[in-house]
Amino acid sequence: MITWITIKRILDGNKIRLKNAQKWMTSNDPDYQSKEERKEELKNNRPRKGKVVSFDEKGTVTVKHYGGRSYSREKPKVEAKQNIKGKFEFLCAYDVHEHGVYYKFYERKTHVEVAEFLIF
Repeated sequence: MITWITIKRILDGNKIRLKNAQKWMTSNDPDYQSKEERKEELKNNRPRKGKVVSFDEKGTVTVKHYGGRSYSREKPKVEAKQNIKGKFEFLCAYDVHEHGVYYKFYERKTHVEVAEFLIF
């Protein structure tokens, strides 16, 4: 009979460690493969008169107190229910060839703000 200790010694001897599984999402888009190939082509071959950017938008960010760690005599407390002290929208793009990051904060976000942001 093999014991758990024996199995652990074999794994340790071969430098095999217990690790958490990674999670990722795959697309169910039937054109995913061709889009992925086009993306790689643009990344590797910059268009003559164009930019290649990776664009993302963050949903509304609310401004309020968040808990965390701090040095103090008493345990810091953050109320579960809070009034929101403000909110903003955030757009961000990464220029693949220039290695630059562009971002802008907005009070509100519509297609107009997104289009304005992408004309940089």
